[in-house]
Amino acid sequence: MTKPSPGLRRWSEAEDLAAAAERRCRFAARFLRSGLRVIDLGCGRMDVERCFAPSVYVPVDHVQRDSRTRLIDPDATPLPPAWLDRIQVATMLGVIEYLTDPVAVMRGLASRGVALLASYRAVDLPSSKQAIPAAGRINTFDVAAVEGMARTAGYRQTFRYVFEGEQVVWLWVPDGVDPGTLSPVGLPRRQEVTRSRSRLVVAGFLGRGNCGDEAIFQTIHEAFADSHDIVAAVDEHGAFRGFWDWYPYDRSRISHQGNLAVFEQHDRIAGLLVGGGGLPCGFAGGLVDAARAAGVPTALAGVDLTLPEGGSSRALHDYLARFDELFLRSRAATEAVSAVGIGGHHAGDWALRLETDRGKDLSFSPRRIALVVREEPLERLGWDFVTAIGSLLAGLRDRGHEPFWLPFCPEDERVLGELALLGAAPMERCWWNPRRMKQVVATSGAVVSVGRLHPLVFAASTRTPALLLAAPSQAVRPLPKLHDMVVELGIVTVATVNEALAYFDRGLPPPSNADRLADSRARVDDMVGRLRRLFSN
Repeated sequence: MTKPSPGLRRWSEAEDLAAAAERRCRFAARFLRSGLRVIDLGCGRMDVERCFAPSVYVPVDHVQRDSRTRLIDPDATPLPPAWLDRIQVATMLGVIEYLTDPVAVMRGLASRGVALLASYRAVDLPSSKQAIPAAGRINTFDVAAVEGMARTAGYRQTFRYVFEGEQVVWLWVPDGVDPGTLSPVGLPRRQEVTRSRSRLVVAGFLGRGNCGDEAIFQTIHEAFADSHDIVAAVDEHGAFRGFWDWYPYDRSRISHQGNLAVFEQHDRIAGLLVGGGGLPCGFAGGLVDAARAAGVPTALAGVDLTLPEGGSSRALHDYLARFDELFLRSRAATEAVSAVGIGGHHAGDWALRLETDRGKDLSFSPRRIALVVREEPLERLGWDFVTAIGSLLAGLRDRGHEPFWLPFCPEDERVLGELALLGAAPMERCWWNPRRMKQVVATSGAVVSVGRLHPLVFAASTRTPALLLAAPSQAVRPLPKLHDMVVELGIVTVATVNEALAYFDRGLPPPSNADRLADSRARVDDMVGRLRRLFSN
């Protein structure tokens, strides 16, 4: 391969692959249809794949970003025609600045009938002038010059917008390409004929690395991604940095949870699904009201929603009444909402549908015991808690077992470290990957959970022996949802370490109750069927 040009060497440096590039990508994605066949020139962190939801994605760079990356220096070598077969759009976001001959690259794309979505920090934008000397770029054009190059290459312009006052974003199409097949810009909504699929907005505790919530989002995504493009409503202020690279965020559109205009910014919104886990009363209430105002169907699914002690039953009633469909995770939750005058379906936990990884590096070991300790404020975790966990570790080892930590979120891992317990046992660290976590559970002899629900849900669905250690400390008591769900799944609950170890004296704890598990799965499948009908109207 030829040596990359000086501009391209600069282009590959880490400081250029910053959060601003992702914001620019999201901005550009507003104006392009999803499901297109895209080649991403200068792919970098592959924001285009995450933000554009393409049906075909071809990443191109002169640095190996992942195993799919096709390597080339477009200044030195024309793009191979085979790379452009059936491609509809090429993206060059933040790339033209580093090309010695942009027209040649553009002409190669246009000659193959490929549209071009590009950005450029033009010198005649007032806010871009100060940044230009430090940007490492090798050319300085104004807006008219860039548009002239596009015309010379064989393109006509579809739109031009300015991002954050300092970069221009264009869509150019070659002759013979209908811009309406690529972008809805400028088309009346009521007359638009579109090939894009409808979108489903999903809200929950997303992007935080809590394995249970990530499992819920994965199963929701897989239940609807065959018929809808998924928009993940994420509270980006609390999200884990880099969550956008996790599956399935990397193939979803991402919207900030406070963006109430999401239902106005996109055509063909099929519905809003608020779902999964122990969501508090009123969660995503602004999105729910915005969806209703836009005439978008709404559903709350797979949640607990018990009334807080001293809480207002009227507030709970008014919130739940906003939804067209309501599915509760447990019978206790169903009865709780019924008590405030709202009818809901008794369903189950979304994660019962989660697929299990089949990595060849893991094999079943009956001696390995997964220990999950839910994070709590340190003020609650006195020395009695630490000694109880230490006794559990020692007791399992005395009985010939090999306990290991299986933190279900970054906070679980952090608290183990703050209690000086992290080095007391080996650790499996993959909380961002629910399928892998489920395989770890499935290949273990048993799971002991101290306060976490989803290790038990994973164990239930894989029929792995499991028990809930409910109260290893007087200051820490199990959440109501834990009790409700372990009863529904037929999982053993014990109050003390000695009671837990007594099961290991007899061998292993029992797995979940097969009949109860089958009933829960059937209710979840029924929930999915009802939601499909709601969001297909």
